Amino acid sequence: RNPLSSPENSMDFASAAKVNTLPIFEVSEEDETQKSWPVFGAPKTEAGQRHFEDADFGFVFASPVLLLKEGDREITLSIKMTYPECDAFAKENLGRNLDEVLDGVLTKMMAGSEARVSPSRGEKQAFFFKVFRQMFQVSLSTENGWLTVDHYLPISRIVDASVAEDVLQLRIQLSPDQDAITPYVPALHGQGYETHFPLIRLMINPTSYLFPYSLLMRFIVKEIQIDVVVKEARNLLMHNHLGQLDPSGPFNPFGPIPAVGSYFIISNPELARKQITDFEIDIEWGDLPIAAGGFETHYKEYALSFENTSFKASLTTLRSGRWQPIAENEQEQLILFSSKVCDAKEDSEEDAGEILDKNRRLSCASAVNFFRPITGQMSETDFVYSPEIKDGFFKLTLSAPELAFAHKTYPMLLTRVLTMNARLKHEKLFKPIPNTPYTPLINAISINYKAQATLHLEESRGRADTVVREKMFHIHPFGIEALSPESHRHIHLLPQYLSSGNLFIGLSASVFSGTLTLFFHMREDSTPETGTTPKTFEWFYLSSNRWTALKKSEVISDTTSGFLTSGIVSLKLPPQINQKNTLMPKDVYWLRVAVDEKPEAFCSLYAIYTQATKVTWQYQPGERTHLEEKLPAGTIKSAQKSIPGLGSIQQIVASFGGRPLEKQEHIKKRISERLRHKNRASNVWDYERLILEKFPQIYRVKCFDNMVSEADAKKRIRPGHLLIAVISRRVEASNDGSYPMINGAVLKEVQSFVKALASPFARIAVRNPAYEKIQVRCTVKFREDARAGYYTDLLNRAISDYLSPWQKIGYRAGFDWCIRRYELEAFIRDLHYVAFVSNFSMLHITAHGQHHYHLFDTVDGHSADGKVEEIRPLFPWSIPIPLKRHFIEPMNKVQTIQAEVTGIKELEVGSTFIITK
Repeated sequence: RNPLSSPENSMDFASAAKVNTLPIFEVSEEDETQKSWPVFGAPKTEAGQRHFEDADFGFVFASPVLLLKEGDREITLSIKMTYPECDAFAKENLGRNLDEVLDGVLTKMMAGSEARVSPSRGEKQAFFFKVFRQMFQVSLSTENGWLTVDHYLPISRIVDASVAEDVLQLRIQLSPDQDAITPYVPALHGQGYETHFPLIRLMINPTSYLFPYSLLMRFIVKEIQIDVVVKEARNLLMHNHLGQLDPSGPFNPFGPIPAVGSYFIISNPELARKQITDFEIDIEWGDLPIAAGGFETHYKEYALSFENTSFKASLTTLRSGRWQPIAENEQEQLILFSSKVCDAKEDSEEDAGEILDKNRRLSCASAVNFFRPITGQMSETDFVYSPEIKDGFFKLTLSAPELAFAHKTYPMLLTRVLTMNARLKHEKLFKPIPNTPYTPLINAISINYKAQATLHLEESRGRADTVVREKMFHIHPFGIEALSPESHRHIHLLPQYLSSGNLFIGLSASVFSGTLTLFFHMREDSTPETGTTPKTFEWFYLSSNRWTALKKSEVISDTTSGFLTSGIVSLKLPPQINQKNTLMPKDVYWLRVAVDEKPEAFCSLYAIYTQATKVTWQYQPGERTHLEEKLPAGTIKSAQKSIPGLGSIQQIVASFGGRPLEKQEHIKKRISERLRHKNRASNVWDYERLILEKFPQIYRVKCFDNMVSEADAKKRIRPGHLLIAVISRRVEASNDGSYPMINGAVLKEVQSFVKALASPFARIAVRNPAYEKIQVRCTVKFREDARAGYYTDLLNRAISDYLSPWQKIGYRAGFDWCIRRYELEAFIRDLHYVAFVSNFSMLHITAHGQHHYHLFDTVDGHSADGKVEEIRPLFPWSIPIPLKRHFIEPMNKVQTIQAEVTGIKELEVGSTFIITK
């Protein structure tokens, strides 16, 4: 939750979700080459943070209705949702249904922290599209992998009053030239979804205007409806009484000599698998009579009173092996031809008046009620019309007029006319030769249909009346999860990760039971203040895709002091833990540690080791060497005596604890101080000496009476409070610009120690110092120009040593420090390899909390010449440290360069590039 990220900060929403996989390290000493990782995934505030990947969160729907291989395709996904009664939004009176919640959230986000009138409906609609337009990354399964949908249209009641108040719709358009939507193939699409139907996948878009996890994760899904509209599908399977028809060229649907009862059967492999809601057939007729009047003119000599609307076909549907409806009077009669009014054109053979239209759309909506999709797995090649097929086809049976297209009448009529004309002597008395009967010819054919699938997620167990083919899956950061009402009491739109930070631990074992000991090798960089509320965390184990909290009695011991220092955690494993899981990688037992707030306050993690134990050195007279110096990591490699069942031994960290033999000088000093403070903390001097004596790892202590750790100077003074800042003795060398910190466990020990010796009315907080970074910027003429690169690095180290509080030379700055420009410049001039220094300035960088920084340039001062001669602390409890790299430019000749304010091009991202308010 980044407080600087808008609009998430107005609702205290998560602003990002990140994941990382920690590599498994071999045992190595703690040095600058060993990497550490934030234990709960939240990096520290210093520069050089680790790179994290965006976590995958989303959901997937599987349904045969998504089988969409061709044509213009439209998918409308309607998600019916609600909020739980106990949700926090209900307490804010934002409502429970989707419309009320979105309206409340959008209003609050738009208002922000400013007092303003309620936004208008038009403003809400615009903001709705701004938030939801890019909220998801939508993709569909195809034969080439996943097809990414570039654009979709989000719809709710906010923008469309016809949408139900608890429904969110996403509308997707696919053009004919886009890939065919095909069934899921594990080897191609990955993840291991248990389905053979096509998939639509919706994942949270980490770059969207609003990171939507906090908003969407609360919703409980009641129902999911997928509607598809397909136009101009041409992959058709067609038969008539003579056999199968080839749609690639013109064909006679009712045969060459159509008669009443001739039929035309049609279907589509993907349509046959779906519950359709509408069906149309688009026909382009061929060789139609072109004369005005159409069939009436064409059949004028037949004396049959044919009209353009006379030719009809009855519509039936194959259901359970029978054509439905059975009763002829219940079968819809489709008019096969239509006409249009046309004006005569000089370059056209068509006459003026009403002519036949070659394009005809047959609406087959009445047959939809009888249609039943085929069930079971059937490939496209297996889908053929045969006596074994029971469902999925439509039939058009020629039903009117009684003589059909007069093919049987034509021979007798033609013979009669020719005979009569032969008997007549004058051509003027000849009867016209009748036109050849029209034989229905289809030049092109396609279908349009609408289909629908609904997945009910709140219905009771055991829907015996239907076969549930649709499925919903959750996408987790490391796996997937199949969802159903039988296995989930409530199904949320997104996976539920309520904690701010999580550590997942995977363990492989042939038998996983009994007591488990885990050694957490931590970097000593935890940053909590003792005055704050302790951070709570909880252990979970994964069993059959369910995270279950470990009982308090099952967490036997924890010497990490809550992940504030290295230590051993002992757990009693419940027998229910298993490997039957899909939301995490398989064939591994999984544990999880979750923390609710400030995950960045804990130590960073080097590695985790199993089967850990702590060993204690037994004193032997005369053996004090490793009390003076630590026993290095990796020294102990075997047991003194063979231990049955023990394979190998590894010493992970150097020895700790114990004190060397006290020298006479130290004894006198300790006794003198004890006589003065009498083991009671009465004043600042007492606190500091008591702490330094008790905790040898602390290098320096500073007490600030009547003060609290507040960035605002006006709020710092607080009578009755004592703020203690402690500096670590050990300087931890590192290439990433890190600085030494006393871990949170030691801070708590210091607080407990001084509280026991102080007044019960004193309110004491212990913290690490604030580190204010200094960068020196100058142009230098070296005595040896040929080795300028070497001397630049040497000068960089010399400046850092001079500014470091832990080095024996230079400032050795403590609290209440002051760095003067002329002193630092004089130090550089006195170095034997420096001939001249010019263009000298300093940058002062200070952190305000986790996300705010302050940058000050000594050239940009308020003195008469525009320069500041010294840098002082921004906070009383801070100490200065040098940046890893100073800005040093070599020059070839001695010349005076006037220092200027540092420009953007000279700033470094992650170090000195800071955007101020």
